[in-house]
Amino acid sequence: IRSHELIKACVGEGKSEEEYKLMAFELGAILQLAVLRHQELKEHFGLDLTDDKQLMLFIEEQVDKIVR
Repeated sequence: IRSHELIKACVGEGKSEEEYKLMAFELGAILQLAVLRHQELKEHFGLDLTDDKQLMLFIEEQVDKIVR
């Protein structure tokens, strides 16, 4: 299954395929950046992505922001 299909399953019908693909791209981009810059997130914002609870909360928040 492709990531935009997962987004579509979460959001529901009503958007174009391009919109679902863009949402999936945005989510992938922010998560990649967070992984690459996890140390800066910890230093500047106190967000420790090596902690499973904080990581899951961060991911959930990012998904919520994109699929709204």
